[in-house]
Amino acid sequence: MDASRFFDFSGVGNYFAACAFRWPSSDGGCNTPGLVSGVESALGAQISTVSGVYRATSFSIALSPVPEPSAAALLLAGLALGAFRVRRRNV
Repeated sequence: MDASRFFDFSGVGNYFAACAFRWPSSDGGCNTPGLVSGVESALGAQISTVSGVYRATSFSIALSPVPEPSAAALLLAGLALGAFRVRRRNV
């Protein structure tokens, strides 16, 4: 491979503002033909294959409250299960 044909588009603001799911789809808010066209324009040549990665630069996670069982409830459930298993062995 010719090293002069490799380009680095990393860095702030140095990217293609498009996404791709599959060729030639433009659904889901993505524009695959537009992304391919932009890459070909930057390279000055037609591309034949594309491989990539999914990368997030920022995201947020919202936590929803999930009630946790109390220690007393867990203790009672454990005792009931233990009693059931002992009784089952003796039958």
